[in-house]
Order: sequence, then C-alpha cells, then structure tokens
Amino acid sequence: MENISEADLSITTESDPLNLPQTTQVDNQLKQSEFWNQANEFEEQKQAVLKHTNELQLDSEAKVDQDQLLLAVELTIWLHTEYQAELEECQKLMDKLNDDESKPFLFKYQAREKYKKLLENDYLNPKSNSQQQSQIIDCATAIVKFKLGLNFFDCEEYSDAEVLMRESLEVFDRISDVLKIRYFNTIQDIYNNIGITYCNRGSHEKGIPYLLKAEQIYKMVVDSTENTTQAHNTSLLNDFDQYLLSQIEQSQSKQGVPLTQDFAFYINGGIDKSKLEKNYTLTLFYMAQVYTKLGQNEKAVQFCADTMKRQLAFKEYDVKDWAVNCINLSEYFIKNGHFAQAEYCLFAGVSILPGDLSKKRKLRATLQMQLARYYLERLVFGVQNYVKNNEAIPEIVERQFVLFPELQLKFPHITDINDIEQAKLLFRLANTQFKKAMDYYVLDGYVTEHIQMKQDLSKLYKHLAIIEPNAQRVFAMQDRRRELLEAIIKDINPKAYEVQVIELEAELSDIFSSMFDIKYDEIKQSPKAPKKADFDELNQIGQRSIYYSHDVVEIIMKKEEKFDYLQAVVNIQLSVARIYSKLYDKSKQKQVQYLESSFREYEKLKKFTIEFMKEKNITSPKDLPQGVQESYQIMLEMYELLPVKISKINAQIHQQS
Repeated sequence: MENISEADLSITTESDPLNLPQTTQVDNQLKQSEFWNQANEFEEQKQAVLKHTNELQLDSEAKVDQDQLLLAVELTIWLHTEYQAELEECQKLMDKLNDDESKPFLFKYQAREKYKKLLENDYLNPKSNSQQQSQIIDCATAIVKFKLGLNFFDCEEYSDAEVLMRESLEVFDRISDVLKIRYFNTIQDIYNNIGITYCNRGSHEKGIPYLLKAEQIYKMVVDSTENTTQAHNTSLLNDFDQYLLSQIEQSQSKQGVPLTQDFAFYINGGIDKSKLEKNYTLTLFYMAQVYTKLGQNEKAVQFCADTMKRQLAFKEYDVKDWAVNCINLSEYFIKNGHFAQAEYCLFAGVSILPGDLSKKRKLRATLQMQLARYYLERLVFGVQNYVKNNEAIPEIVERQFVLFPELQLKFPHITDINDIEQAKLLFRLANTQFKKAMDYYVLDGYVTEHIQMKQDLSKLYKHLAIIEPNAQRVFAMQDRRRELLEAIIKDINPKAYEVQVIELEAELSDIFSSMFDIKYDEIKQSPKAPKKADFDELNQIGQRSIYYSHDVVEIIMKKEEKFDYLQAVVNIQLSVARIYSKLYDKSKQKQVQYLESSFREYEKLKKFTIEFMKEKNITSPKDLPQGVQESYQIMLEMYELLPVKISKINAQIHQQS
C-alpha cells in the first residue's frame, strides 16, 4: 500500500458519511443513555441521520433508494448502539478476574459466547446490501473476529486464535485502501498478535514475517503523518458522531454524571498515534522474544534495547520489568566482553529505583548482586589480561550498543589492571555489592542465591590471589575462601541441595590443595630444618583436601549420570593421588602407606576411565575428551612408576630390619 498523506486522510474524512475517526476503549455510557432506550424516538433518530446523510451527498443528481437508505441508517445506528454495547460488555468480561482458581477462564468463556452471537447477528449477515454497506459490515465483522481471536489467545488456545486472527486479516483485506486507513491500529494489533501466537506454538520463524509487517505499518504511518501536530487522531468527529454524543451528554447531565472525554465507537476506527506507538513498542518486545527463542542473541538484545528506549521515552514502563531487563542485558554484555555497556545498563536500572531504600528491596538487592558479578567478571578479565602481558584491552570492552538519553548517564570508561592495587579496587567494589545483596538474600529463605554469592566471593579471592606476589597473603586468601564455604556446608541439607554440595566440596578440595602446595613449597624452600609442627600442619591440610575429594567422588559415583562428570572426577582423583604422594612422615612404613594410597587413586581413575570409554563406545584414549587426554597419560605414567618407587622403599625397610 502506498504512503498515506494528511490530505488523503482529510479527503477520506469528508467523503465518507460515517466519517469514522478514532479507536479507543469506551464505557457503557451509550448503552445507559435514555435516548437509545426510548423506542418512540427511533424514527426521530432515523430522520436526523437521514437528513444529515442527504446533506452530505457529493452527487446532488444521484437518486437514492429510500429503503436502502433506511437500511443503511439502521445499520449505522445498530453499530453505534447494540454492536458497541456488546463489544464493551465483552471487554469487561475479558478484563474481569475470577476468584475461583479452578475456573480461570470463566468470564472469558462468557465473553466468547457473546462474540460468537454477535457474529451471527443479521446486520452482519444481510441478504443483500450496497457496496458501501458491505465495506462497513466487513469492518465490523473483522473487528469481532480479531477480538474473538484475542479471547482464544488469552485462554491459551493458540491454534484457534491464529485461525480467527488470520480470518480477520482476510476480511480487512477486502475493504478499500481508503477505508482500510482507519483501521491501521487494529491491523497493526492483528499482525502483532498473530506473530506472537505463532511463537507461543513454537513456530518462531513463521511469526517473524507478521511482526515485520506490524513494523512496516508503523513506519508507513509515521512517515506519512510526520508533519502533523495532532497528538492522537488524524480526523475529527463528524456531525453524526457529534449528534450522537450530544444526546448522550444531555442524558448524562440530567443524571448528574459528567461525560467522559475519551469516548468513541469501535466501528469508527481511526489512526491513534499514541496507540500506534504503543503497538510498535510491543512489536519490538515480541521481536526480542522471538530472536531469543531462535538463539539469535545479538538481534534479541538489540530489539530488547530498542523496546526499553521507547518505554523510557514514552514513560510507559514498569520499574521492576525495566530494571530486570537491564540485568538481562548486562548478563549478555558481560558474557561477550562488552563491560562498559554492561555497567551502563546496570546503573540505568539502579537510577530508576525509588529513593526510599525500604521500597523495591528485592529488586535493589538483585541489581546489587548483578553489579557485584559485573565487578567480579571485570576482575577475572583484568587478571587474565595482566597474566598474558597484554598492553591494551580489546576494543569490544568499550563498544557502545544502546543509550538511554532520558537518564542522563555518562557512558563508562574501562581501564585495565596494571598492578595488584587496581585489582584490589575491583575486589572491594564487588565485595561491597555482594554484602549489600546478601543482607536481603539470606541463607534462610534464599538458599540458592546465597550459596551462589558465597561462591562468587570465593572466586574474588581466588583471582586476586593469582597476581598477589606474597605467598603468605595468598595463603590467607585461600583460608578466607575456606571459611566462606565450610560455613555453608554445615548449614544446608546435603540431600536437598546435592548439586550445591558437590560444587562446594569440589571447591573446598581445590582450596585445601592450593593451601597444601603453598605450605609444601614453604617447607621445601626454607633454609631452616622443618619442625614436626610444620609437617603436621601440612598433612592436616592435605587430609582435608582428600576428605572433600572422596566425598565428592562418592556422591558422583552413585548418580546414574556419573559419566557426565568424567572431567571433574579426573581432576579430583589426580589431585588426591598427588597429595598422597607428598604427605610426609619420618616413618618409611607410613611413607609406603601414603604411596600405596596414591597408587590406588590412579588405579580407581584408570578403571573409571575404561568404564567411560565402554559406555561411550570409545576404542582409543586419543578419542577421549580433549581435557582428559593429557591427564589420562599422566595417570598411566604414574600407574607404572609408583610400584617401582614403593618397591625401593620396601627394600630399604627390609635392609634396615
């Protein structure tokens, strides 16, 4: 369809005797009006409309059949009365909630029957009518079919909803382009709803063309009316509408009830620019959902950002939903290394929160938690960059995708980590936000969230320790990690939170392993002879790592999907075997026991790997997962070497005896 100019719309308004202007939700004023309830005034209405219609005849020489004209008048009155009232009543039922949870769609089903009955009305199914009447009837029919489709959609009957909406489109397609202009809001609605209906049925690819069509309608109307100064409708009420409204106003004034200003008729259609903008925002929102389902995250993020920009610009947003979308966007940007944009989105979410800290506490805590994780990932990224000796951070870190001008936020500048002090700054920022978030997300009530944040705090210490040059401070950081996680293990039900227990104990095993290595190197490099207390501490730390490792492996081996944990089992058992081989005792018999324990770990690991290969039909170790191949070779080497070492020590023991 070609672009529509303001002149076209004006001509349409003047030439059509119905002169249908706008689409807005109305109340039941018309139905309650005494004017329409007094049967003796019906002829007066006909004559008034007849007189007005005759005055608007463009061709003064045209002869109009009086019966046909009266039928047209009756149709017009019916559309403005009974048809209007039924649609309003249906909408009330659609909006009404049922307290009985066992019948959530009770009132919607009642509305459905009314919609169906309306479609069967004789006025919408005449035996004969003029072309002009046929066009108006088609419009009225299409509106009801669309609303009936929405009814099925709300009742989660998506297949029937799609059929009805497509039928509505087909009916609208029969009317002239001049008349179709007035129903662009409704047609835009239909395309939006068909698109999302397909998506709810899992046919996301089929939904995209309809959403793109809704976008096309929006852009076409905006381009055609960009110079208009009117905020809402492109046409004014005609004399007939003014006549009807004046009767209502007179009736309401007698009853002492003021007339609502936002009043119009469903049949009138019209281009409501405010509704057009709202519908387009919905189009973008639906497109974001579709591309998310299709896994096209970059497009999904862009549509989501565009939706949020419009919601903010038009001040039509829910604080919680908008802030949560900020969090979701930040997660995507963090994952892809766009840290500046992630930070901007998070502070945008924070900026719309109420100043009263007692309000939106959960939402505020969620934003604080996400801010903490942002700083954590900044630290992880910075440490990795520092270790690699990269001189400059990649350009993607500061890439800009979206701005929210209304918030007047400065787009952040990201600096690299060049020393331990800069790393500590990020550490403190993350630590502060985690503590604030955990004031709300306490263990008693938010177990999963609380545990995850404690693990994140542990991760903070872990990565700060990577670039800490002082071994004693590194040991203290590892010990702090231990304190954080061991406290949780004691307070949660291991059966109810098995996954979390596996994660926590695996991490504790790794923490004690790191502490063991630090202590081992300290003893080995000390110029002084080690004391018994030093060896006792070393062995105690090693045994704690072994304890947690054995507990984790025991849980895994009881699971049906134990082979899914191959990499974890390999890492854990190699660590245990290594620690056993480094435990110290001046008794050679005890040394042999430690080495034999180490050998048994390699033996168990070899057995489990062979079972894994059989389960996965792997014939060669070269076909093992990449991360396991090297570990498997180390295991085989130690499996051969340890018996030799054990034999030598046993020989020494035999000689001494």
